[in-house]
Amino acid sequence: MSPKVYVGAMSPTGGTAKVASLLAQGFRACGQSVSEFSFLTPAQRALPPQFSPDDIAIFCFPVFAGRVPKCLTAWPQLQGHGAKAVVGAVYGNRACDDATREMVAILHDHGFKVIASAELIAQHSLIPQLAAGRPDAEDANWLHHFAAQIMQVVAQDVAEIAIDRSPYLPYGPTPYPVLLDPARCKQCKVCSRFCPQQLIGVGGVADEERLKAECLNCQACVARCPYHNRALPNQVQTMMAPMLKQIWRNNQARKENRACFGEA
Repeated sequence: MSPKVYVGAMSPTGGTAKVASLLAQGFRACGQSVSEFSFLTPAQRALPPQFSPDDIAIFCFPVFAGRVPKCLTAWPQLQGHGAKAVVGAVYGNRACDDATREMVAILHDHGFKVIASAELIAQHSLIPQLAAGRPDAEDANWLHHFAAQIMQVVAQDVAEIAIDRSPYLPYGPTPYPVLLDPARCKQCKVCSRFCPQQLIGVGGVADEERLKAECLNCQACVARCPYHNRALPNQVQTMMAPMLKQIWRNNQARKENRACFGEA
């Protein structure tokens, strides 16, 4: 019986979802049955798919400062039951740093056999001119081919990717977006629904201590507010501007998607 393929995405601003969708297209082109799912919000992570040993699960997530998003480091409801897994670390043309190997270890610890990983490009969430328009047509072709490669290695019963638990980059202080003008808030609750940490309450207001401790600065609330009423505070934007400018200068050259497979 043909395995069931699950393609999941944590996509605060939409770039990771585009990558995941192109991968799903590639699997369908191979004749596979594909289920797509999101693990952006706490409610979605509380009800992940129920995997079996014959399944293939792709986990696409955004890289934040070289690490896996904090909310994915503790995911007790996720159980692999021996399913094969593929890591899709999506970054904005800077670097993945420790995020790829960190997610490999996380999925292994949740009972998956991680057979492949990839470092994939999408438009940068804080510097939109970086990797602008990506994933593009060239990326789509690469992702379709990657899906076909995954099906080939599944048929070969490859070994799991080696687990590397050497120390990760430390999580640094995280700036957090704020409501710019309470009077402009229309109580639509879009920002609240899409917050990966469920930090935003009634009227778009969040507890500042929780924001300091738990906000990912993923930009989901900024990108999805239909009234453009959320942003990083002006003083934070001013403070971050030199760093973001330097990242832009150092990473303008196009970087390509990369894949790694376990050994046969």
